[in-house]
Amino acid sequence: MFSYQHMTKPKLKGKVNYRYLRISGELPLMLAAHFSLRSKRGSRRTLIINPCLIGDFISSVHALRHYINTHSASPDLVVSPAVKPLAERIRGIGSVFTDAELLASGKLGREYGTIIMMRANSKALSFVRRARARKVETSLMLMIKYALHLADSMARRKTPKQWREVNFEMIHASNRSLSFNNVFSFTEKDHADVRKLDALKTRDRIILVHTESEWVMNRWDNRKWRLLLARINKLDGFRIVFIGGLGAKRDYEIIRRSMDFPVYSLIGAVNLRELALVMRRSDYFIGVDSGPRNLAHLAGLRTIGLLGPGPHMFMPLSDKDIVLDKSDGRGLYERFFYRKDGLMNKISVNDVYNAFLRLHSAAQRPVRRKIR
Repeated sequence: MFSYQHMTKPKLKGKVNYRYLRISGELPLMLAAHFSLRSKRGSRRTLIINPCLIGDFISSVHALRHYINTHSASPDLVVSPAVKPLAERIRGIGSVFTDAELLASGKLGREYGTIIMMRANSKALSFVRRARARKVETSLMLMIKYALHLADSMARRKTPKQWREVNFEMIHASNRSLSFNNVFSFTEKDHADVRKLDALKTRDRIILVHTESEWVMNRWDNRKWRLLLARINKLDGFRIVFIGGLGAKRDYEIIRRSMDFPVYSLIGAVNLRELALVMRRSDYFIGVDSGPRNLAHLAGLRTIGLLGPGPHMFMPLSDKDIVLDKSDGRGLYERFFYRKDGLMNKISVNDVYNAFLRLHSAAQRPVRRKIR
């Protein structure tokens, strides 16, 4: 079983956010794709290349589903390994590959009428160069324009255009929201696997907690998490369930040992597909800026997001969700480089606790979401 634990293996070293810096390396790959040889033999099939981080991919699923709806097509899709289990459940999607699988697939999927490169990496470029396709489209100019837009937004201290909107522009459409059930189609086995999870077998309201971020400046102190969850526990009637990957497991063990009440964990127990269904069965999400937070928004789960440095390209879909942000639209330095007294340190336990009281009060004893 592919577990969520494999999604977020820490890759950052030292005090520089190399992972975000590497995004700029996609631009020359897209430029090279434009100069790849074209063929007149390409089929009518479409291949969409979108190998990216979890949060980025989740912001693209509405656009992908809209493309399928409007083109009456079942495009094949290239994604990162972490998101493949969820991508396979997008309604109407064709075959879903990781970039390595696509290159190793021999003649499978070699002929396409159109290849749309929403995001890029070297393996994807290698496939494009070998594929027989009549046309290759990339998001090169859109990404350059968006980078300039982000810089302008930070200078003006304004919330930037959201990344999900840019994904619609990549497929030449206008931004729109679709329901969760319109986007995804899960199997009975998917539902059954989630129903078996012991952490969800309770009549209490379930709070999913996600502490993990690959970038240190997006992390909230474990001492504050412990104080927050202890206060929430005193309200009674809630079950606290941790989710995440390797970093979250370390946080969970530190926090759990300091608690005098039980907390639960699904860390490493579910993949992204199952996590989406876990969220449909839960009541609240409290977490840092991350892929799981974006998935919670997509799943319609009421959330409290603790945001660090800007720019903030992944804001909630619903105005019922709460965002705690002390950046005032700034923080570009912290997005890439370590700073001892970061913006996340300015978010207090009281800030998050009071936000939870507001969120819970507004919910007015919500009925537990059903998967069906």
